[in-house]
Order: sequence, then structure tokens, then C-alpha cells
Amino acid sequence: MDNFVEAFFFAVASAKLLPWFAGVMAGLALCALGYPVIRLLLVLVGLAMGSLLGAGFANMMAQARPVPATASGVDLLVACGGLSIALSVASWFLFRLTAAAYAGIGLFAWIVYSAGEPVPPSAFALAVTGGIVLAVLMFLFTRWIVISLTAALGAVGAVDCLAALVSEGNCRLWPAAVPATQSPAITVLLVAATALTLVGGILVQARMPSLFGRRLAQQAPEGQDFTSTSDKTD
Repeated sequence: MDNFVEAFFFAVASAKLLPWFAGVMAGLALCALGYPVIRLLLVLVGLAMGSLLGAGFANMMAQARPVPATASGVDLLVACGGLSIALSVASWFLFRLTAAAYAGIGLFAWIVYSAGEPVPPSAFALAVTGGIVLAVLMFLFTRWIVISLTAALGAVGAVDCLAALVSEGNCRLWPAAVPATQSPAITVLLVAATALTLVGGILVQARMPSLFGRRLAQQAPEGQDFTSTSDKTD
């Protein structure tokens, strides 16, 4: 048994199996902790967007001076730092609003980009309507949408990478990577494992307190299930 464990971790450390092992760990983490992960991710997005917008604003103001010039280091520090902090704080404390905005704008941009140039009026109308509808749904059901999507993505990734890790690439779940020699029974087994992992991830995230939020399990009144309430504090 000790030899098997030693050989397994030696194989995991090899360049061939390490990405799959990392994929299993990342998939399980996303499946069980997807909601706080997405909240932190939006904070990082806010930091990045604030830096880009701040740099553009600083350069625009520098060009608007009586003697046009490039933005100084102080200008960039103030503009980038201020907007980065503002957007990251807004992304955290106004998570539902920022998540809805990102979802709606993302769908709008994807439809417009897919339509090509010039954008047909029907495609533009579809992009506007779809973006608004998705933004409203995301705002109303932020917690459950994020939990369901992250649990699904994490479950598929974890099971696919685990199958590849154990079989050294001979068994896969992802349709584009399934070997031609894979048995249908193996595919059914992997799909069932994915479904169980998905349900487990949803249950874990649903029963978990709102991490880093104002609600904590120990603060809930006795006999009250704090996880059954809507996501009012996010």
C-alpha cells in the first residue's frame, strides 16, 4: 500500500499528470466554494477595470491642459488608485448589482460581436433585450445562479480531470476529449458521478453561511435557518 501511494504521488508530480491533479483540486474548490470565489473574482475585476479607466482618465485630463502633456506618475497614482479602490469596494458591497451589470453587458457584447459588422437592427435589439433580461434575473436570483453555475462547472471539471488522472488520459468526461475506445458504461458512470458532485456542491454552498458577509451562522436566532432567506445582504 505504501509503495502504491508513493508511486501515485510520484506520478502526480510528473509533468503529465500534474495539470489533471490541479484540475481536480480546482474543480472541487469551485464546486464547494464557488460563491465566495466569484465575489473575490469580481473584486479583482474591479481593481483591473479601475486601473484601466484611471489611466485613461488621467491621460485625457493631461491632454486637456493648456499645454498638452502625458500624465505624470502622481496623476496616474491618484486616478488609478482612486478608481480601483472605488470599483473594488463597489464590487464587494454591491455584489448583486455589479454581478447583474457584468452579466448583462457581457451577453450584450457577445451577441453584438457574434452578429458581425455591420450589426443588424434585429441582433442589436436582441442584445439589448437579452442583456436587460439576464441582468434582472441575475440581480433577483444572484446567489442561486452563482451557486448553480459554479457547482456545475466545478463538478464537470473535477470529474473529468479525475477520470483522466486515474486512467492517464484513457477516460474522459468532456465530449471533445472522449477517446473513441471509451466504453459507454464508463461515460454513464462519469455522468452519474458528475451529477452527484453537482448536487453535493449545491448543498454545501447552500448550507454555507454568506462568507465575508454580515450574516454568520452563530448570529442566527435559535431554530432559524439563516440559509433559507434571500440574499439580501450581498
